[in-house]
Amino acid sequence: MSADALLIVHGVSAFYGSSQALFNLNLSIKAGQVMALIGRNGAGKSTTIRTIMGVLPPAQGSVHLAGRALEGLPPYMIARAGLGYVPEDRQIFPNHTVEENLEIADKPGLRGARDWTIPRVYDLFPILRERRHGPAGRLSGGEQQMLAIARTLMGNPDVLLLDEPSEGLAPIIVNRIAEVLIDFRRAGLTVLLAEQNMHFCLRVATDVTVISKGSVVYEGDIEAFRANDDVKLRYLSA
Repeated sequence: MSADALLIVHGVSAFYGSSQALFNLNLSIKAGQVMALIGRNGAGKSTTIRTIMGVLPPAQGSVHLAGRALEGLPPYMIARAGLGYVPEDRQIFPNHTVEENLEIADKPGLRGARDWTIPRVYDLFPILRERRHGPAGRLSGGEQQMLAIARTLMGNPDVLLLDEPSEGLAPIIVNRIAEVLIDFRRAGLTVLLAEQNMHFCLRVATDVTVISKGSVVYEGDIEAFRANDDVKLRYLSA
């Protein structure tokens, strides 16, 4: 574990009922990293994100954000502590307008920062500005994904957790999401990205953690991962 990491997950195990899903999992992310948590379907990627966020409380182990212990806190308190969560199923409010979805989430960051505002997220996703007065439930899947990301940014988080943001989207939308993540990387935002799409991760991430059967099996920067055919073949090929 890196001593200067912003988010540290140490020795975490988690269960769904009597079935163990995570096994003594360790993960650390420094400020400004875009960390791709990558693995096959069912490897434990989404479970890791949910456990960090407190949606699935860890059975053992610890989660720290900027030195503050998060394990045992309810998800809303973890969000207030500085984690922003974009779930796999997006969970927008379909009967509210696009702008109302953003207004609901509007709050300053932990230290009072308001780096993300409605005008700024509209600049990031211009299509949302065009749709701002319409019900969010009428957006396409790709537009809903943009709204879910924009809504989370409105909470001004210190770390953004993204669960499978490219899943089920048309290639043109996946490309737009990738461009947004590249912008985040250039701006020094800290992101944990759970993804199955290796090529998407190779494009946007600074670092990679590979997970298999609920355990971390590889960690490295993006260039080391790109060159490691053995890891890709063993843990990520179909």
